[in-house]
Amino acid sequence: MITAAIHGIAVSPTAHGRTGDASALAGIASEIAERIAEMNELRENAGTDLVLRLSNIARLDRGAFVIVVSVLHGDTSCLTDSYSERGDAVGRKKQTVHYRTLKQIESIAAIFPEVAAILETMRLSVKHHEDPQSRAQVIREATE
Repeated sequence: MITAAIHGIAVSPTAHGRTGDASALAGIASEIAERIAEMNELRENAGTDLVLRLSNIARLDRGAFVIVVSVLHGDTSCLTDSYSERGDAVGRKKQTVHYRTLKQIESIAAIFPEVAAILETMRLSVKHHEDPQSRAQVIREATE
């Protein structure tokens, strides 16, 4: 119940305990808290430091937060899928996705420079697959 209360989740106890999404969210929050405590046991304030860094990134740019969390749990598609694929998924042009990705990595670098360096390496590893510029832009620049 306390985990649900911390997250502002309305939980109605039943004969079988909690049910539904609220129960699942409370369970996940409990697992996260347990892992943070384990990190703190391994190295003083390691879990606390991670939470502070992640919360600072989330305050700067929620998209940057999503990138860090995705990559930390092994999903690199947020950086390795083509700009076109990522843009199509959210209804944006590939140039917009490219620009946002650069800005998000800048936000991450302000708080978590070692992670940002890895993310930038990952981003550059797929640059050869696709240029963020449109073909029209390349032609325009070539004729100037």
